[in-house]
Amino acid sequence: MNKSEEREFQVFRSHFDDGISQEIIDYVNNDVLLQSRYIFVRRTVGVQFGYCTHCRTRFRTDGLKHNDFSICPNCNSRCMVKAHGISRKYLTDWAFVVYYEKSKANDQAIVARAFRVSRDYSGNYIDIDTRFAPLAMYLFEIGNSQMYENWWWSNQNRETWKKEKPLSLLKVSPNMLLTAVPERALFRQSKERRFSIAPGICMSSLSAIMLNFSDCLLSTLQSNI
Repeated sequence: MNKSEEREFQVFRSHFDDGISQEIIDYVNNDVLLQSRYIFVRRTVGVQFGYCTHCRTRFRTDGLKHNDFSICPNCNSRCMVKAHGISRKYLTDWAFVVYYEKSKANDQAIVARAFRVSRDYSGNYIDIDTRFAPLAMYLFEIGNSQMYENWWWSNQNRETWKKEKPLSLLKVSPNMLLTAVPERALFRQSKERRFSIAPGICMSSLSAIMLNFSDCLLSTLQSNI
């Protein structure tokens, strides 16, 4: 970015909270990645012990088998059982999430942030935290909707934001929107200030949908957030 673009981005960024709130973390862990809960079991001197990745506690178990399901006795989570000694090279759970919030700079505006969220158990499975990779930020103001995309693949060491021009994005009609995302699901999730992208909807298509349908979204979201 040049200096002018940087100033413009900082004005845009002022609408957003810094960091990721505990509310967002809890939503992702307890709703979006609800199925990403495991009990890893191993034997010590002939006794089987389990470790729950959700509540991070260790406890004695009795004959749990790999890929079965069991209830954690500490947090009551339904977890898939994984044997400590079996390869978990590809055991990573992930999802795309868009989360709506009120603007910090304009009480008549709505903002949204898109993340790729993941939990990686391929290495050490003790004390795993959910990772949040920012993908895009959206500002919804009547007649002035903006989007910045994080070009994370161009620089793995830091965020690299680029403004997207609505006219360069895919144009969609209301019918296309409702075909891509069922109306009931969209507005139910919007009311709760979050939206998990359904399978088959790519991030670029969603960006186009959100920007080109933003005025309708804004009027709906303002009354619910």
